[in-house]
Amino acid sequence: MHELGHNLGLDHGGADAHNYKPNYVSVMNYLYAFSGLPTIGTAEGDRYAYDVLLRGGGSCGIANETQLTNSSYTTTYVLDFSSGTGMALNESALVEGAGLRRPGSTSVDFNCDGSIASSAFDVNHNGAVDANLTDHDDWANLRLPFQRGVVGVSVAKTSAFDPFTDERRPAVVEHGFRPPVR
Repeated sequence: MHELGHNLGLDHGGADAHNYKPNYVSVMNYLYAFSGLPTIGTAEGDRYAYDVLLRGGGSCGIANETQLTNSSYTTTYVLDFSSGTGMALNESALVEGAGLRRPGSTSVDFNCDGSIASSAFDVNHNGAVDANLTDHDDWANLRLPFQRGVVGVSVAKTSAFDPFTDERRPAVVEHGFRPPVR
């Protein structure tokens, strides 16, 4: 589903390449691509805590993938594109009490310090405290004509795409991929 999303015009951050945005709850985001989507309002930060564990940053309350809600180890495993209902996360003024900033969100301890507070923190682990990490309405922005070929996307990004004269899609580089540890 993730690779199909690339063929349909989606990037790792929806409309942008900013990966690991906790508030972008989509199969396109590496944070959710393999472990499934969380239930907002019920342990919604568990995938984030699991990612912190995989990065070697401590347990943050999650020891393995079997502890995730809706994981592939459950009968409620969920993969989906984002609906775009989440508000932006401002890493320079992060409010942990607002959680993933989606309707019904509960708090998420992003810096895994055991308390819910406001702080500046690099939640998508890109080495910078970005001003805003945005959600994206994947479903409303799918581009249905895509390349006919065995490789999917395979050419450099272009600013204009005409499916009647050019059947190529922009390429998306898959880097930093970490499959879940089982």
